[in-house]
Amino acid sequence: VTESVTGEVLRDVEVQYVSEHIDSFPKLKSYICQKYNVTNVELLDSEELEDYINYQASKGSIIFDYEFITDFEGKKHKLL
Repeated sequence: VTESVTGEVLRDVEVQYVSEHIDSFPKLKSYICQKYNVTNVELLDSEELEDYINYQASKGSIIFDYEFITDFEGKKHKLL
């Protein structure tokens, strides 16, 4: 991620990551299952899942936090 990456591009990357790793986000997974009345998000079309996560992120209902541990010089940082 660089300074030149726009917010929209960054959110698209975030959404893609979250949708591909949805099992790592059990509360979100449960919420989406309830919303779509399914037992497992794998039953949803991946584009539909990404669109829904993107929509919720654009409304501020989903907020992405980050934790970076080590930079390219070996310095440790914490950023949330």
